[in-house]
Amino acid sequence: MGSGTASVRVRKLDNTTIGAASATAPFQNALNAAAWGSANGGQGTVYVPSGVWTVGTPYLRSNLAPDLAPGAVLRYTGEDGHYDHHDGIDVMESTGVSVGNAVGIGLDDPFSTKTWDAATDLFRTVPGDPRPLDDVTFDGLLSWTYCYGLKAGQGFLQPQSNVTFTNATVYQAAVGIGDPAGSLPINGVTVKNVRVRDAGTTPARINGSPTGPINGVSLGHIVMPGTTTGATSLAAMKITGDTHHGPVTITP
Repeated sequence: MGSGTASVRVRKLDNTTIGAASATAPFQNALNAAAWGSANGGQGTVYVPSGVWTVGTPYLRSNLAPDLAPGAVLRYTGEDGHYDHHDGIDVMESTGVSVGNAVGIGLDDPFSTKTWDAATDLFRTVPGDPRPLDDVTFDGLLSWTYCYGLKAGQGFLQPQSNVTFTNATVYQAAVGIGDPAGSLPINGVTVKNVRVRDAGTTPARINGSPTGPINGVSLGHIVMPGTTTGATSLAAMKITGDTHHGPVTITP
C-alpha cells in the first residue's frame, strides 16, 4: 500500500455468518485512519478488496476516498439495530464531494444533501462546528424508495449551493428540494438527465420558506413515464404546491 492508503483486512463473510459477524468496526477504523486531512498531504484512500463485507452505517469524514475493488460488496448485516438511519448516502455540511455509479434502495432517501445545527438530527454525532455545503455532485444513480429519490434539503440550517444530480434513474419516488426545517437559502441546484420510471403516489415539490428561499434551480431533460422526450413544465414533471422559490429553468 502506498502512503495515504488504508485497507480493510477482514475475513470474507458468507450467508451463514450474516448478522453473526460484520466488517463494521474494521471498515470504520480504516475510514477514520484514511481521513487524515490536507494538513497531512492530501486525501487518504480506503481500499476494500473483493468480497462480501457486511457493514452497519459507515461514517465518512473529510479528505478520504473509498475505493471498492471489482467484486467488493458492502452488504446489509441482517440486523436493523446495526443502522442508526434509513437513508442511503447523506452528504452533510461538505464541500467538493462526488458520488458516482450508485444504487440506493430503501425506506428513506437514497441520495441527499443536508445541513444542520450542532445539536440537530444526524449532526449531533458529527464532530466540529456546523458548516455550509457547496459543490456536491451525484452522477449515475438508481434510486428506489417511497420517499425522495433525489433530495437537497430537509435540513438546511446552513447554506447549500451548487448541488448537482445528473444521469439518474428514479423509480417510484419524487424529487424534493427544500423543507421547513431551516431558514437559510438554497442556491444553485441542478437536476438533469433523469428518467422517471414511475411518478409515485404523491407529487414532487420545491418548497422554500419566507426567510429561506430556493434560487437558481435548473431542471434539464427530465423524462417522465410514457414519453421519450424531456418535460417542458413543472406540471409535466408533477411538481405541484411549490412555494418560496425563484424562477426555475427547464430544458427539455
